Amino acid sequence: MKLRVLVASMTIICCTFATAQIVLHKKLVQFTQSLPQEFQSISSERKAELMSLVDRVITQRNLNGSVALVFSSSDNATASQMAQAWMQVAIEHHGLHNMMVSSYGTTEKAIDKATVKSLKNAGFKVQSNATFSPKPRYLVSYSWNSNPMLMFSKKSDNFQIPTSNVVTFAVDENLEINSDEMCKKVAGEMFFVAEKIQ
Repeated sequence: MKLRVLVASMTIICCTFATAQIVLHKKLVQFTQSLPQEFQSISSERKAELMSLVDRVITQRNLNGSVALVFSSSDNATASQMAQAWMQVAIEHHGLHNMMVSSYGTTEKAIDKATVKSLKNAGFKVQSNATFSPKPRYLVSYSWNSNPMLMFSKKSDNFQIPTSNVVTFAVDENLEINSDEMCKKVAGEMFFVAEKIQ
């Protein structure tokens, strides 16, 4: 009897460690399953830019043991916020360690409502804190077993932007595509980068 209890306990412990990797929200699982197909639509020029980012991240992590990946854009309201959200998911999905992600803009502007909607459409759970209006802050959840991200528009001098072991990557604000298409494009690129870092 004691042996059965011990075996059952060990099985539960092993299963717990096996599932220690994040468990994405169901809708996000469906969304991310199609992302490897997006890799084929990344142009060779863009892949070269992303591979340069991969090389810088790996070098920084090898030198210092950790890396702070920071996405920059003009106003930190659209693509850089998407890049931050998707890279965080990609890092955890691929089990990468000693990496943190953030974003900033050269100016501060409220996160675009279409950006928030696109993240929700992809499967993120987003809660707004109207206390900080007109520039609200959002708690963005992607998994039931990970802490949510705090997302808000900020400049490079914000105290939450890391200052050591930093790799900065300027994000392209493609205004020719709608927000949902941009979300899919950014997600594909971030998963591509995470896979190459792995």
